[in-house]
Amino acid sequence: MKRGILCTVAGLVLTSMHASAEVSIMPDDLVKYAENKGCSQIEDFFNRPGPLNPPYTYGYVPGPKENSAVFWCQTGKGETRQFFLVVMLKEGEKHELAKCPSKIEWRSGYPGGLEIYKNERETLKGFASLSAPKKKLPSKATLRNNAISSEYDGIQNILYCYKGEWVILKRD
Repeated sequence: MKRGILCTVAGLVLTSMHASAEVSIMPDDLVKYAENKGCSQIEDFFNRPGPLNPPYTYGYVPGPKENSAVFWCQTGKGETRQFFLVVMLKEGEKHELAKCPSKIEWRSGYPGGLEIYKNERETLKGFASLSAPKKKLPSKATLRNNAISSEYDGIQNILYCYKGEWVILKRD
């Protein structure tokens, strides 16, 4: 009888500990990096219908996948919540992709699932600068490096680091 009571109490303690623990939707290294950048993981990221890529992906810069990643994070809660796309690069990375800002404020609604986008035939036609949307970009320049795709429910945003600035193409 005592053993049954002890097991029940232990089970209740473990259940309450589990319920209060934060659920990680990103690997620990990215969660810690986000904290260092002043933001946190988006805990409710998967609370929507349909298929969805994760809020992070590794291998942004060519080379070993663990040397670079991109992920979504947030600051604030409720009405004050703000989303950011963060690029994590290995210390001292000298690649051209390291020239763009590593934390981008996201103003296009709730972020989509991430993946690395590769299409060397894609040109900058239709892309716009995030910092200066009316700035003319060379429409015949091609995407020589990896880009980032954020997609949900048929809407895709492709972000590309072009000569030290972020440019974006929106597709639906």
